[in-house]
Amino acid sequence: MKNNQFFKSLTIICVFCLFTNINSYAAENDQIAKLPETNLPLCLQLPNGKLNIRESCYIDILAKEPENAVGIIIKKGQEYSFTVKGNQFWYDLDRKNEPLCGESGSWLMNSFLLFKDKKSKNSLWFSVIAEVKNENKLYDLCSKDKKTTGSLIATGSGMLIMYANDVEGYYDNNRGKIRVEILRIK
Repeated sequence: MKNNQFFKSLTIICVFCLFTNINSYAAENDQIAKLPETNLPLCLQLPNGKLNIRESCYIDILAKEPENAVGIIIKKGQEYSFTVKGNQFWYDLDRKNEPLCGESGSWLMNSFLLFKDKKSKNSLWFSVIAEVKNENKLYDLCSKDKKTTGSLIATGSGMLIMYANDVEGYYDNNRGKIRVEILRIK
C-alpha cells in the first residue's frame, strides 16, 4: 500500500516538473521571438474586409488559437499569396516549428491521431492552414518546395481564418505567433 502511494506521488511530481519546465521553455522562447517590422496595414483594419489586386496587408497568427480571424472576405476565384518573412517560429508544447510547413510530428503527437484527427488531416503538424468559412475547404499553405510563401485560389466565398494545424482541443499547449503578409494576386 505504501509502495503504491509512493509511486502515485512520484508520478505527480514528475508530471508537474515536466510541465513546469516545458512552459518556462516555451515562455522564454516566446519572449525571444521578435516579429519582423512591416509598413503594411493590418488586415483586420481593411475597409469592408476587401483587399484589392496587388495590395497587401499583414496578420499575426497565434499558435494557441484554433481560429485566427484575418479580416478579409474572400470571393470565389480570387488568388492570394501568403509569406512569412524572417526567422519566425512557434511551439507545440516544447517542439519548435518553422512556418509555413510545420513537421511530421513525434511518436507521441502521432499517437493522438488514433483518437482524433488534426484539423487538416493530410497536412503536417503546425502547417499554416487557411480556411474560408462557409466553404468547408482547408488550404494548406505549405508549398511543395517548402518555401516561406504559399498561395490559394478560392473555390468559394467567405471570411478568411488561419491557424496552426493541430488536433482540435489541444491548442492550449501551443505558444508563439507568426506574422503573415497577404497579397491579393487576382
